[in-house]
Amino acid sequence: DYAVYISADGKNWGEPVAKGAFKRGSELQSIKFAQPVETKFLKLVALSSFNAAAPFASLAELDIIQETK
Repeated sequence: DYAVYISADGKNWGEPVAKGAFKRGSELQSIKFAQPVETKFLKLVALSSFNAAAPFASLAELDIIQETK
C-alpha cells in the first residue's frame, strides 16, 4: 500500500492526493491522480510491504509525467 502527498514548501503535506496498492511483480506500475496537481515537492510513502516479516519497501525508478500547457 502507498500514499502520495504534495507540498508547496516541503513542510506542510496535508492529505494524500492518491492512495492505493501496487501489484506484486516487476511490471511497470502507474499512479494516476484524480485531477492534475501543481506542486514543488512530492512524497511517496510506503504504508505496508508484501512480506510482514520484512517490513521495508524499495523503488527502482520514479518518473513524473508533466502536463504540457
